[in-house]
Amino acid sequence: MACGTLLMLSLLSFCQLDNDAVRDQLLKVFKPRVIEKGAFEQTVFTKSVSWDDDISTEKSTTTQRNSSSHVMNARVEVYSDERNAFIIIPEERIIVRRQINEETAYVLKGYNIVAQDTVFKAREYVIKSSKIVSVNTINEEGVEFIKVVLSTTVEAQKAYKIAKWVIWYNPKDLSLKRSWTYFTVRHELKEMMVSYDNVHLDKRSSVLKKPVIEYVLDAKGQPTGDYKGFELIEE
Repeated sequence: MACGTLLMLSLLSFCQLDNDAVRDQLLKVFKPRVIEKGAFEQTVFTKSVSWDDDISTEKSTTTQRNSSSHVMNARVEVYSDERNAFIIIPEERIIVRRQINEETAYVLKGYNIVAQDTVFKAREYVIKSSKIVSVNTINEEGVEFIKVVLSTTVEAQKAYKIAKWVIWYNPKDLSLKRSWTYFTVRHELKEMMVSYDNVHLDKRSSVLKKPVIEYVLDAKGQPTGDYKGFELIEE
């Protein structure tokens, strides 16, 4: 495989990896990670194409520090930690609060672990069983990414309705940059592109250092800040 004389040595070394080594890299890219220091912010842009070539797009941002998170897209915001979850619908000026007790927190933590593991195992199956069609380097705004094209097996197509999977990731930190999923005719979508912008915020950052209730309600338990005047619904 021709890698180009101007690529960094690390990338040159990557180009010499066999298919098993490439698969190992991909599994590390998709393995769930724990953010141990500071906060993690991820902006996800999704573009979906139907079989009629109708295009829909969506952008969401997730910020996480330990067990606290803030998720926001064009329609809804969600704050959550081990004690509270707030679902905010700005267009309707509504806040739905769900208090989380110790038992519920334990169940939710277990559910999240199981959900992450289920998604990872599906990706693991596709990565391990698919044929690696090509491995190339891509330069975008001065950053080198690895592009891997996977062609799925008949079994994977039946199980997950995926015909082809294209993955871009950064070989330095094994972070996912972009993926294209091309579906079989059995799926409602023809293809979907997901782009990721990841930012690690150091421990000095003030993001999500307070209980999430303090970002939504004041000391009297009423909506505050950007949510002042919203209707609060307790569940």
